[in-house]
This record gives sequence, C-alpha cells and structure tokens, in this order.
Amino acid sequence: MARRGNNHNGINIGTTIMCLFLICALAALMVTSGAWDKIARTIPGLNQTGTSIEAIKPQGDAHDKLGLALPAPTPAPGNTTNDPHPSANPTTQTPPPDTTTQPTPNTSGLPAAAASPISIADALTTAQAMPTAKPHTTGYKANRDTLFGGWANSPQLCGTATMRDQILKRDLTNPVLNDRCQVVSGTFTDPYTGQHMTFKRGKDTSSLIQIDHVVAVYDAYASGLWNRSQQERETYANDPDVLLASQGKANMVKSEGINLNGKGGRKGWTQSTPSIWLPDNRGYQCDYMAKRVHIKHKYNLTMSAWEKDETIAFLTQCATQ
Repeated sequence: MARRGNNHNGINIGTTIMCLFLICALAALMVTSGAWDKIARTIPGLNQTGTSIEAIKPQGDAHDKLGLALPAPTPAPGNTTNDPHPSANPTTQTPPPDTTTQPTPNTSGLPAAAASPISIADALTTAQAMPTAKPHTTGYKANRDTLFGGWANSPQLCGTATMRDQILKRDLTNPVLNDRCQVVSGTFTDPYTGQHMTFKRGKDTSSLIQIDHVVAVYDAYASGLWNRSQQERETYANDPDVLLASQGKANMVKSEGINLNGKGGRKGWTQSTPSIWLPDNRGYQCDYMAKRVHIKHKYNLTMSAWEKDETIAFLTQCATQ
C-alpha cells in the first residue's frame, strides 16, 4: 500500500510541474503576442500601466540602470525623441522655411541718368494735373526727317563729337574716346532690359546700343511740339533730360512708346499699361513712367485722356509698393 501511495504522489508532483510549465508557457505566449493587452483592456482593474511588455523595457536614461555599460540607443531616422521604439507612423516633422532667394528685377548698375528726376509721389501729383488733348499726328510722317533735325554737336566733347557721344559717355561705364572725342568702347547696363552689354564703335556694332528719346519725338510732336518752332523741336531732340542710352532692339520695339490712336498696345510690346510701352525690366518701370511725366511737364506737353488715366493708375501702384 505504501509503495502504491508513493507512486501516486510522484504522479501528482509530475503532473503539477507539467501544468505549471504549460501555464507559464501560455502566459509568455499571450504577453509576447499582445493577446494579454487585449484581455487586460476588457477586464476592469487590469488596464493599468505595466500590462504591456513595452512598459517593463528600460526607457530613456534607464537603458543602463543595471550597470552593464550598454550604449544608449540610437534614434531611428526621423525619430527625434530618442525613443528606441518609434511608432509606425512617426510625427511629421515641420520642413525648414524656404530661404531660396527669388529672382529680382535688375536695378543695379543702371546709368544714373536713367533715374527719374522727380519722385514717384511728385510724378503722380504732376500727372493728375496734366492737361489732356487729342494727339495731333497730322504732318509728322511726311516731315519726320526734318522736324527735329539731327544730332547737334556737343560743346562738352571737343565741339566735334555729337550729342549721341555725350550720352554714350554719360551712360556707359569706363567709356573710351578717340582723338575726336567720339566714344569708341565701354560697358553698359541697359535700363530697359537689364542686360549687361559691351559697346564697340563700328559699322555693324554701333547700333546695338542706341540713344532713345524717353518720350519719343513722335509723341512729343503729337502732344504739343507740332505748333512750336523748329528751334524748340531741335532743342527737345538734343536735351540730355530726354535722352537715354538703351539696347537697340528694345528701342526699336518701343518705337513711339505709346498708342496715339486709342487704348491698346502695339505689336511686339511685351509690357505696357496697355496703351503706354513699358520696359521689360520691371525694376525700372516706375522710374520710367515718372521720367515720362517729368519730360512732358518740362515741355508743357499734353496727354491723351487714356494716357493720363493709365499713367495715374500705374504711378498709384508704384506709390504703394
């Protein structure tokens, strides 16, 4: 009987050990698989911090509390919280501000004479007081070669060079003159396009840089010079205040610089109000418009009704920039 009892106790002990082993294995499986978290959330009192296996892992500065000289965890790419276990959907980082410099209109290196002699505010006030009249175009095209004469000789350049040379000398950088005081070379930044250019006097190269009348002679004629003396017209055509060196192509596209027949632009213009031509170099447009007003006021010229309205509207925008 005793022997039989001993065998029975051995069986009970072995069974108990086996059951405990199975329970531990099952518990470990539940924890590692995450099943325990789901069960804990459904049973009151068990949904506490520490029910997840992640909660018992060392975090942050606790990574080496056991003194095992373990290296600190390296954050994963994009993980700026030093959390060794970032979530599957990390917080989107705010991108740095865009510091790219946008292209700006070219206003550097322009000839000093390109600037308007009056401020934008004064130009606006002057434009508002400008008299208006219908452009008088009769008689210009048939006599345009004689109405304003040619380039006058410049007393500042030996008396032999012309006003064209005087303006080139004024507007070019490092101009070189020959023994007749004619400009033969120099560098130039065109106000109308912002283009950097090199001038070289010659049959095929001189026309690449021309001398423009900011208020074209046709516009000036139609705005009042038609009934003035020949001397007044020639004075206008050679007035340094009216003249500005410019890229030849831009000057040709500009032509008279305004639609004298009504509202609307002209063929080839890429910038306008629309009835008044504007330089492609947007950084110079406000100065250009103010300079037009100054010249028309200086010579007591008129504006058409549409020219005046568009001038005022454009200068008003300039004044608020």
